[in-house]
Amino acid sequence: MQDYHIHSDYSTDSEQKLLGICEKAVEQNLSEIAVTDHIDIDYPYDLHFAFDFDARSAEMDAVQKNFPSLAIKKGVEIGITAETKKDYVNIINAHPFDFVIASVHVLDGIDPYYPEFFVGKTKEQAYTAYLQAIDDGMRDFDDYDVIGHIGYASRFYPGENRQIHYADYADILDSILKRAVQSGKGIEVNTKGIETTGDTLPNESILKRYRELGGEILTLGSDAHSADRVGDAVWETAEKLKEMGFRYYTSFTRRKATQVKL
Repeated sequence: MQDYHIHSDYSTDSEQKLLGICEKAVEQNLSEIAVTDHIDIDYPYDLHFAFDFDARSAEMDAVQKNFPSLAIKKGVEIGITAETKKDYVNIINAHPFDFVIASVHVLDGIDPYYPEFFVGKTKEQAYTAYLQAIDDGMRDFDDYDVIGHIGYASRFYPGENRQIHYADYADILDSILKRAVQSGKGIEVNTKGIETTGDTLPNESILKRYRELGGEILTLGSDAHSADRVGDAVWETAEKLKEMGFRYYTSFTRRKATQVKL
C-alpha cells in the first residue's frame, strides 16, 4: 500500500524530518511513499515556497538505504493557476521527479484555507469558483500525473454539509474528470478530507462518476504534514475503493505508471 501525498520540512508548512516519515510508513505497513513537497509560484501569503530538489534528492537517497522494504518516491505538489502553469512545465522538466500532483490552492488571490475566501459568497458560489479554477488550470496543461484533492475548498467551508457532491456540480466536474481520463491522467484520493467533511477528497459520488467515465488511475494520499499522520486511513480507503469497483491503485517511477492490485 502507498501514501502518495506527504510533506516534509522542505515544505514551508511542515517541520517534519524525512526519517520520521519513513519510520511511520514502515509502522503503517506501507510499501511505498511519495514525498510531495510544495511548489506554489506566486503564493500570496507570507509562506514562501522555496524548493531545492538536489538537496532533497540527496537526502532521500541517503535515507532510502535504511529502509529496504519501503520505496521512497521523489514527488512534488504544484499549486497551479491558469497564469502559472507554463512556469511549472520548466520546473518539472528540469528535475527527475517520480510523481507530480497538480493541485489548486489559490484562486482570485485567496487560498480557501483562509476564511476570507468564503466572505460574500454562498457555498455554491465558492465551490463553483474553486472547481472552475481546477478546470481552467488543467486546460492545455498535462505535465502532471494526478489532480490533487478535488474538494480542497470544502475542508474549510464554515458551515454544515461541507462535501462537494457530483450531482450539484455535474457539468464542471465532468469537464475536469473527462479531461483527466482523455489525457491519460489520474486523480488523487486524499484521506485528509475525512476528518472535516466525512469523506475523502474527492468523495464517493465523484469517484463513482470518474469510474463511469473510464477512469482507472488513482493514488492514495494522507496529505500528512507530520509523521503521526502518515498513512492515515489509506488501508480503509483502499477497501472502500474496491467496493466501488476499482481494481487498482497506481504507482509511479520517473513518471511512468504501474497499476497495483488493491
